[in-house]
Amino acid sequence: MKDVIEQAIDSILESNVTPVDDAIAALEKQFPGIKGIQRGEEWGAAAGSIHLGDAAEGGTIDEFPAADMYFEDPEEEIFQMGVNKKLEVALADMGYSPEFYDGGTLIAYPM
Repeated sequence: MKDVIEQAIDSILESNVTPVDDAIAALEKQFPGIKGIQRGEEWGAAAGSIHLGDAAEGGTIDEFPAADMYFEDPEEEIFQMGVNKKLEVALADMGYSPEFYDGGTLIAYPM
């Protein structure tokens, strides 16, 4: 099992995914309205993931919520699947995809 995990981590590192610490630094700089961005494993998520702090609990981007699992945006003008499009694009550019763990927790996983 350890070999499988090590191979998966190596595969992630060899892909076009921005290293976690670099991605966190970039997100903190680009989105100062989101506080507490950390490595996902510090919150029990998979290695290589990013816990997006208060993105789903008060974090903002240009005065809009950074993420809101329950927000109604049928035209997807601001949100896509509950995630602010600006955050979604920034994560995708770094090789990550956000996913709600629950209504108040957003985790980004390497694609």
